[in-house]
Amino acid sequence: MGYMHLACTVEDADRLRENWKLQIGKGARVGVFTHDELVAKFPFINFDDVLLGTYGTFKLR
Repeated sequence: MGYMHLACTVEDADRLRENWKLQIGKGARVGVFTHDELVAKFPFINFDDVLLGTYGTFKLR
């Protein structure tokens, strides 16, 4: 399971990067991905307008 946050503007991408830094600083397992990395990792999703994304995973206990 996991969650994905996407940014379609430069301002949102900057905010997403800042949030990502906070999350990993607290020990969260979250990756940050460029447009091309998102397309390669999730080819079944349309990322046409997306600049940046984060994807977090967790294990249910």
